[in-house]
Amino acid sequence: MEKTIKQLDQVYQLFFDEMKIDKNTGVVSGTNKRFVTKPAIGKNYFKSERKVLFVSLDVGKDELFVEKGINAYQSIESRTESVCYSRPTNPHMSGVYGISLYLLKEKNNWDKESSLMENSSVSFLKFLNENFNEMPKEVLSNISLINFYNFVEIGREKRVGNSDRKFLNKKAELKLVIDILNVLKPNDIIVQGFPIHKFFNNEIKSKLDFNCKLYNVIHPSVFGRYIKYQIPNNYFKHLEEMKIEH
Repeated sequence: MEKTIKQLDQVYQLFFDEMKIDKNTGVVSGTNKRFVTKPAIGKNYFKSERKVLFVSLDVGKDELFVEKGINAYQSIESRTESVCYSRPTNPHMSGVYGISLYLLKEKNNWDKESSLMENSSVSFLKFLNENFNEMPKEVLSNISLINFYNFVEIGREKRVGNSDRKFLNKKAELKLVIDILNVLKPNDIIVQGFPIHKFFNNEIKSKLDFNCKLYNVIHPSVFGRYIKYQIPNNYFKHLEEMKIEH
């Protein structure tokens, strides 16, 4: 793990230099944007027989600054703490928990707990709100999570909207995603959200130097006409349908 973290540090050092990002605050020189977070990497990710990595859209909030008054970005340690060791309390992270439980059930003897979720008729979030005490607590310690879009408006408070889902430097940002994946080498990559599927299909997949299963799936916090995918069993069927071997 230590060697891999050093490799990630090197990847980010090059990215920060190219993008002129302040190494302490994460602020991009000459802009009102902040690099917001490094990846979350659970303590069991590297030793897991099946490494699951999620690619989410964007953080959508200047979290450390807004919540704690800290003028900085999230390190691997702080991001891991908030993603992997906190109880899921929103539709997104409840979905991440459920998908992880489903994919890792056989390797961790979680079949019974996964079956309870699969047979539920309520959303991921409602199920966990009602049953979390009976569910395994170490699920998210086995996964990694990165964000596709790296920057957020300085001081942004509300996650609603897609104003930060855009590139400052498309070539450099796509290379960052590719480099991170080639360092972490997951067995399963869960790409969450329609807007970024095209980048994985057309510009990222061919540059991965390892074999994996790739899932271009709906974001688990989806609503409107796709709200049925907040129901675990509907989502798991969708997950299996979208799986491709790389």
